[in-house]
Amino acid sequence: MTEDKSGEKEQKKTFSSGTRAVIWIVVLGTLFLMVFISVKLIAPQQEYEAYSYNHFDFVNIDNMWYTQIQLGRQPWKVPMRFGPRDVEYIPVVGDPDIMLTVKANYITFDPEEEPLNYTALAASELSLNLAQALDIRPEGACTKNITEACHNRTIISCETDKTHAIIYLTQDSDFPIVEQKDNCLIVKGKGFDLVKAVDRLLLYWYEIMP
Repeated sequence: MTEDKSGEKEQKKTFSSGTRAVIWIVVLGTLFLMVFISVKLIAPQQEYEAYSYNHFDFVNIDNMWYTQIQLGRQPWKVPMRFGPRDVEYIPVVGDPDIMLTVKANYITFDPEEEPLNYTALAASELSLNLAQALDIRPEGACTKNITEACHNRTIISCETDKTHAIIYLTQDSDFPIVEQKDNCLIVKGKGFDLVKAVDRLLLYWYEIMP
């Protein structure tokens, strides 16, 4: 009888300790949850620069502008370095839609124009949007074969080729402009203005800007 009572006391002690541990875990968990919810409610929500332009909503996240367009039945979020308000002053001359009709064959540039990092950025943004949104995949080309980067590329320019559809990115300009001439679409701008001119072209193609 004594052994049975002793065993019962040990079980009660064990059960009591386990219960207290569970209660503490529940209490601490509840307190943590309350603090977390309070911080979320009290802390200010991050605000992004945003505006509406021609019935399209634009938002700036991490220095990139995004808007949504409809591609057939599929919505697509468009990424750009500059929004429409940044590029309103850039003129579009001629008919850039020709490049969509015949599907541009090449994006070319002059490898001697410095700094090339802006040309590379502009070409990357243009190629991404052409491929993903417009289903056009032009080949990267150069106007001259004088650098290692151009060694295995097609050498083509608006002056020497009158048959292929060519997009020519050039920094040889004091003012950004998009201009279509015959089989060429010339996108001009020095430094970041070249990227702005590319985004102006994309906004034209997406029918967000005239």
